[in-house]
Amino acid sequence: MTSGPDQGRSPPPPVAKTCRW
Repeated sequence: MTSGPDQGRSPPPPVAKTCRW
């Protein structure tokens, strides 16, 4: 799951998509 700049980030991009803010 550590592909690209996403590695090292606590909140992954998929989680942000789940939020309907």
